[in-house]
Amino acid sequence: MCEKFLAIGAEKQRAILQAALSEFAERGYHKANTNTICEKAGISKGLLFHYFGSKKALYLYLLDDVMKEMTRRLYEYVGREKTDLFDLITETSLAKMRVGAEMPEGYRLIYEAFLATPDELSAEMKRSFRNTYAEQRAQVLRLVDESKFKPSVSKERAVDLLLACTEGIFNRYYELYRHMTPEEALPHMDSIRQELIESLLLLKTAFYKEEYI
Repeated sequence: MCEKFLAIGAEKQRAILQAALSEFAERGYHKANTNTICEKAGISKGLLFHYFGSKKALYLYLLDDVMKEMTRRLYEYVGREKTDLFDLITETSLAKMRVGAEMPEGYRLIYEAFLATPDELSAEMKRSFRNTYAEQRAQVLRLVDESKFKPSVSKERAVDLLLACTEGIFNRYYELYRHMTPEEALPHMDSIRQELIESLLLLKTAFYKEEYI
């Protein structure tokens, strides 16, 4: 995918992707102007389309690149030493907030892509979401210490319920704050954090043996 773009130097790649990120994050997919992207990146429009073929391909490539970088930072901040499911979910949620604050343009890009998905990108967004969820689930399952669970509780089902719970909470708040900029929305993250902790504590009593509660 985008082999012609990958064949150019890393510095030029970064310049083009940063220009695209700035434009798509500020104006959204439909209003983003490829002429502006080319001007900021210092390349011709013909060259941009030589690399990507279409605005849609550029957007999808950029989205994938941003998600990979945010995921890399997320894993870096959470670490791989935590084995308690509830600590892991809590720390991951807090790390998401930190990454969002560090990468406001990337946060805004993903925010729009998944909550205000352009119709022509719907299939790609659904596929990307499924892949991201599957990767996150697999990572949690690899780390979790299942010895703390009650005998009647399946580790896989517990992880699925917790991920669904956290996604539900975040999606509800995102819907409330979707018309805000990331900078305006991030101060409200304490509300999400508090509700998340309270919800996880309720589930912890249902999933864990008494000595681990």
